[in-house]
Amino acid sequence: MLIYDSTFEGFLTAVFEAYRLKDFSGITAEESYQKGLFDDVQTVQTDSIKAEKVSTKLHSIHNDIFYTVQQGFLSGESDKEKIIFAYIQHIVAAGRNLNGNRADPIIGAALECLQRVWREVQRLKGLLRFQELSDGSFYAACEPDHCVLPLLAGHCRARFGNQNWIVHDARRNIALVYQDKNLQLFDAVNIQTVRDKYAAHEQQYQELWKTFWRNIAIAERKNPNLQRQFMPQRYWKYLVEKN
Repeated sequence: MLIYDSTFEGFLTAVFEAYRLKDFSGITAEESYQKGLFDDVQTVQTDSIKAEKVSTKLHSIHNDIFYTVQQGFLSGESDKEKIIFAYIQHIVAAGRNLNGNRADPIIGAALECLQRVWREVQRLKGLLRFQELSDGSFYAACEPDHCVLPLLAGHCRARFGNQNWIVHDARRNIALVYQDKNLQLFDAVNIQTVRDKYAAHEQQYQELWKTFWRNIAIAERKNPNLQRQFMPQRYWKYLVEKN
């Protein structure tokens, strides 16, 4: 079992080492690994050169292969390494893009993993609720199942490019920060609460939004099951209109 440091570069390094050692028994992240009694483990030190070689190999087969691996890696699934590593082995052995063959269980598993990530990206595009802070910037919190902030960056910059904002993944404690036209992804360990930093009129805006939400609804067409389908209950914690 090859153990890596939970970064994407570390994962690619572990893939390189698996091929170098001809050991395909498995790759797992250090933070989630629980050692078994008979496990034979090796900790892989992240190496940008080795990671780049794997990246180049995947790109050489087809750009879609690299993007499937890169974005599938953002999945919050506990077995994502197993799924992605099996996918890489399958693709490398074939030497061509197999993404069109969803009937293949290995390809299908990887693409389904990717699809779940992008499904959540699309949901959060509509479910992020920004709140104005006292310094004029805007803050939105979420707890997504997958690490989708990198995939939300382009959308948020395009929609809100004329103001400063923060999107905070409270589950992973990371934040996407857009300030003075610069966009960066930060470790958000210092973000605890922003409730005492709201702009003076923010509460009024929230009450106006709740009033609008209540009054625009058509009681006769109320369908809680359909609502939960498009706006799953796990997101309600950060929806102004649901609190």
